[in-house]
Amino acid sequence: MWIGFAATASGVPAEEITSALYQEYALLYEAFEDIVVDEEGFRSRIALPENALEAVIAVGKENVKIPRVTVTGVLMLTSPKPDGVNVIRRALRAAEPKIDGVEIDLYYVGAPKYGIKVTAPDYKLAQKAIERAAEAAVGVMERAGGEAKFTRKQKPGKGA
Repeated sequence: MWIGFAATASGVPAEEITSALYQEYALLYEAFEDIVVDEEGFRSRIALPENALEAVIAVGKENVKIPRVTVTGVLMLTSPKPDGVNVIRRALRAAEPKIDGVEIDLYYVGAPKYGIKVTAPDYKLAQKAIERAAEAAVGVMERAGGEAKFTRKQKPGKGA
């Protein structure tokens, strides 16, 4: 069906588009997922006229949504030091490790609480990323003589 839309929009026969996609992908849906995840890589792998390529990409972007998982928690950061604000700032910077495909957002809840929200393609990766971020922040605070605690937020209706 999506191939038909791309063929109509581009004027290139559906068989030609299908053939080009099957040369690189076992399933057509994988090709459309790849458009969303790695458009440049998709463009470099598929041999189609430019107008057909643009039509396939437009159809893929419009119809495929990659699932994402979000996990959240709260960091409690305190420092009795005169430069405590800078220590907390360093701890928050440390809590933003670069992990491919993972978004980490830190936000101020209210002293001494800082929220941490991790969005990733799957739960396991999100869990690993939030733990790594929290451990980094706690480590910076403890080495600097401050106190830190991480609490994972449970989804409503879960837990005891």
